[in-house]
Amino acid sequence: MTEMMMMPDAGLADRLLDVRYSVAVGQVESQALAGYDAAERSPLQRAAAGELAMSAPQARRLRIAWRDTIASYTAGISDDTLLADLEAWIERYVKPPFDPAPVAEALIADIASVTRERLDGLSRDERIAVQDYVGQEDAWRAHAPYGYVANVAVGAALRDLG
Repeated sequence: MTEMMMMPDAGLADRLLDVRYSVAVGQVESQALAGYDAAERSPLQRAAAGELAMSAPQARRLRIAWRDTIASYTAGISDDTLLADLEAWIERYVKPPFDPAPVAEALIADIASVTRERLDGLSRDERIAVQDYVGQEDAWRAHAPYGYVANVAVGAALRDLG
């Protein structure tokens, strides 16, 4: 599955660059907070500025880590809507989970439709001759895997068509 990449947002990049912390007393040293900040907020800011390619799942993980750092080690940040706006920016680029069922169902329906269409109008003996031909191991192996699928589809169609 191809991941959606984050697109730049200059306003958000500026806000991430300018954010200020109120360090909670006794919670963490400023040097440690700077390390967390460099690992979490800085890549988000660079992605928002268009300086760093980042997938939406990567951005989401960094946002969660930065939010947890803020909650654990600070008394808050100077921009109280920044986290919500950051989340909204990321969500715009999150690709929904892939559901294979509609693709598989359409593929199956296409195979059934084409098989019935090809056999429609043939006599029962002609249909059986088609099944015998595609049922030959060397015939379907030569066109594997499609020959095998044709063999099975013709057999199923013969049952359906009578």
